[in-house]
Amino acid sequence: TVSSVIRSAESIIKYCDTKKKINVSIIDAIGEWDSYKNNINNKINIIKLNNKNYFNFLPRGGFFKSRFSYFFIFFINFFKLKNILQEKKPDFLIVHLITSLPIILSLFKKKETKIILRLSGLPKLNIIRYSFWKLFSKKIYCVTCPTIATYNNLIKKKIFEKNRINILRDPAILLN
Repeated sequence: TVSSVIRSAESIIKYCDTKKKINVSIIDAIGEWDSYKNNINNKINIIKLNNKNYFNFLPRGGFFKSRFSYFFIFFINFFKLKNILQEKKPDFLIVHLITSLPIILSLFKKKETKIILRLSGLPKLNIIRYSFWKLFSKKIYCVTCPTIATYNNLIKKKIFEKNRINILRDPAILLN
């Protein structure tokens, strides 16, 4: 996933229309990007939401440990991310992994920032995720799926409008 995010950001920089000025950033919520700084193109900004690195201290593995970590990340970053979105007003925000925070923040912002939900693999659609995505589906501009199977699964579940779902393979090439 980390490699996919880095390569996706690099691809946006390399292949975007050069007539437009773009600014590509990765948001570092809890220090999760600290160990990858040397692998990231210097044209990609890292926006740190916290000065302290919480990444190595949060519990992982298992449903309850991971949910504790998700809630912690959500609550310590809610206002920080809200302020950054209000200040910078990005055209697009590509979200994946912990998607609930930016999606809920879409309630507090105008339509200037379009949310792209980037799926990695086939998501486990438990009742909570299904209901959450269904409830906020109108706030999500586009959903990208890495495989045809994920695409077909989302179409079948009717969470999002079909015209908002696209196949976008994980970038596997090294640009250099």
